[in-house]
Amino acid sequence: MGRHNQETSRVAVRRPRGGAEPRPQADGPVASRRDRSRSSSAFSGRTRKLVLGVGAPAALIALILAVNTTVSERQNTEMTAAGESLAGAAPQAGPAAGAASPSTSADGDTVASSTQTSEAAGPSSSASSGPAAPSAAASAEDGAPSRSGSSVAAGARAQAGSAGQANSQSKVGQLNMARLFAQDSPWNTATASNSRWYEAGVLQKEKSGADRGWWVNSESVYVVRGKQSDPLWTFKMADYVAPTFNRNRPAETFTMRAPADLSMGKDSDRIVVVIDEATCDYVEVWLSQIDTANRVITSTGLNGQHQAWAKGNACADAGAGTKGNNDGVRASNFSWAAGLITGADLKAGKIDHALVVGLTNETLMGGSSQSWEWPATAWDNGSGSGPIKMGSKIGIPQGVAKPAGLSEVGVMVFDALQKYGMYVGDWVGGEKPILYADGNTVKDSDVEPLVASWNRPNGKSDMDLISPLLKVEGYQP
Repeated sequence: MGRHNQETSRVAVRRPRGGAEPRPQADGPVASRRDRSRSSSAFSGRTRKLVLGVGAPAALIALILAVNTTVSERQNTEMTAAGESLAGAAPQAGPAAGAASPSTSADGDTVASSTQTSEAAGPSSSASSGPAAPSAAASAEDGAPSRSGSSVAAGARAQAGSAGQANSQSKVGQLNMARLFAQDSPWNTATASNSRWYEAGVLQKEKSGADRGWWVNSESVYVVRGKQSDPLWTFKMADYVAPTFNRNRPAETFTMRAPADLSMGKDSDRIVVVIDEATCDYVEVWLSQIDTANRVITSTGLNGQHQAWAKGNACADAGAGTKGNNDGVRASNFSWAAGLITGADLKAGKIDHALVVGLTNETLMGGSSQSWEWPATAWDNGSGSGPIKMGSKIGIPQGVAKPAGLSEVGVMVFDALQKYGMYVGDWVGGEKPILYADGNTVKDSDVEPLVASWNRPNGKSDMDLISPLLKVEGYQP
């Protein structure tokens, strides 16, 4: 698909990502361009769960429980790219199974849940259950880390994420649509007060010298919440293994509850994201194919290959930063559920998490293993000629005054960028960087003031006022 004309439509659609990578060999890097629009990771372990009938004899139940074991699958976390090796995090045991009866709050945005081990569960029993970021020692050795050229501040974020891995595995929490993922994930961790910020003029000006506009995409992802009353859908996922890009997901078939009228994103990526309200487990699929009659989800992949998918837990896992596995099917390996402007945010009147941004060819660095930094665990292998790396945090330094004339949603975005920042998670076509909203809960009119200068009394959109204040954390682009 060609580049979307962002001037004539509010929604910017990402084009398919060039050529595809061959299935990588275990002993070497990918030899050619990867398909840049998706990512997926394998689980290092899977918990087998026995479901006992209500009438089963107590002795039989005790015997079965005694012999029930957790079988861990071998995980390959070694990657090589451009002559570089990066060791993934070692798997850790997941939380003990324990169900909590789901209860929906009055506003419908927060649902009590517990992480459970099940065939449909996310990687709560594997290494991908938390952000396997660089350890303190690795950060010091790598220069936090050397592959990205990021500063000590970026290394500190990585260390904090690594420390949170064990904590997130034992959490029992609530599905809070206004604050998804573990509390110590990158998305919910405020920017350090001593962070160093650097100018990046490409965020404000195009090569032509024109002011760079911004856009909001609410068509790519519709986050669907599965309820206990919803039917079971079968996800038949082929293997998606690319260790160089931290994707190690073997073929798997599992079920998730989702509405009978389950739908995908409206653009050519055909993203499906489902979060189970009772367990917080989520699954996401790129280039999805929905068989409504039989309630089966598959991925067509690109040219019959790269059927990208991911799953995890939206309460206990990080949603980004897990080495050896991915957290979602963005090019960065971020979950598509992370960093969105949501209806729950709008209802709360604040965005209490980091945002995600897609950058253009002029702004995003691409094409090599040196073009990313944590919490991204993969890079865009295309033609990006910009100076900003995948995974970089872009934000507003503390102490910078809020511009006058912002709309209500503009104030929310400014505050989120100053407290949490936004992480570079994808490549986009056109000339405008793109923020993302959940199309299931956010209307065009909700976010129009962010980008629609023609409807603003001062002739400037919110992002026209905010973008001159944006800087990159940790390194000089």
